Amino acid sequence: MTLDFNKLKKDGNKISEQLKQEYFSELPTETIHLLNNEVINHVLHSIRTSKRGGISARVLNNWIDKNVIVLDDSVQGKVKRFDKIQCIWLNIIEAARKFNVHLEDLATAHQRIMTSEIKNFNYLKLAVINTILNKSHILEIKQDGGMSIELENEYIASLSRGNLIPHIVLPLNELISKEFPKANFSLPIQIKNITSDEQKSVLLFLLKTGAYGYMKIYLSDNDVRLVENSETVIVNEDLFNSINNWEFERIEIILEDNVETVIETTLKV
Repeated sequence: MTLDFNKLKKDGNKISEQLKQEYFSELPTETIHLLNNEVINHVLHSIRTSKRGGISARVLNNWIDKNVIVLDDSVQGKVKRFDKIQCIWLNIIEAARKFNVHLEDLATAHQRIMTSEIKNFNYLKLAVINTILNKSHILEIKQDGGMSIELENEYIASLSRGNLIPHIVLPLNELISKEFPKANFSLPIQIKNITSDEQKSVLLFLLKTGAYGYMKIYLSDNDVRLVENSETVIVNEDLFNSINNWEFERIEIILEDNVETVIETTLKV
């Protein structure tokens, strides 16, 4: 499904919010559960960092003044700290500005992509989760500054039909992976019946992003494997098969952030 924010620009905020409500109501129940999942939300929203890279304080403050990026009241101050979704949006801004996309267009896109009255939902967050869980998305920037988020396979199919106006394409997986130093989105793990089980999706999300300190995988009470890097799962046949077939007793996952938050979750057969 394509989200054309240039069309939404004409509708005004009230109608735009109604469209978001309609879009959200059509999402599969499993997807809504992931958007509200405690572990995924901890990774995407609770862990905040000061944005690194080539964005100067002057430029960042200008983007904030222009509403290209909006800070929560709770994190206002001299040291700007951003959650993962905000950092990914900053990566999008930085890439778009290299193509001279206007700040006004980016502020409009922020209103459409990054805001919603629906708890735990916005379009970018949904695209980020889907991209990590095997459904890659792209961000298309049109010649007039309008933006749309599309499934990569649908975009590729549209290329074969031709008649496209000039546009810029930003692969979301590249912009997302910048915020997950241990990420491997091509991790060759195929967990059985994953779409019907929230816990399976959460485990795959963590394995692909590397957003954890370590895991203790209990193949049995007497066989416990310590995993500190997802590559360990690939090279160890027992672990690889156990996870793919969902044949283990439990997994204890310790999530680390740069502050003091630690969450332990137990996944059961």
